[in-house]
Amino acid sequence: MNKLTYSVKEASELTGLHQITIHRALMANKIRSKLVGRRRLIDARSLHEYLGVEPDREEA
Repeated sequence: MNKLTYSVKEASELTGLHQITIHRALMANKIRSKLVGRRRLIDARSLHEYLGVEPDREEA
């Protein structure tokens, strides 16, 4: 089972984008996320949409 959410650090490592770029996209509401406690979790589908790529069939 694939992950439904990613931390900012995980999203950065997964995409190759800098963490600041991820934070800027979050602040501009280009990527959906939830605050869980003190952690910001990024919705995996939203991340794929932002990057303009299709998720793997296993993720859908």
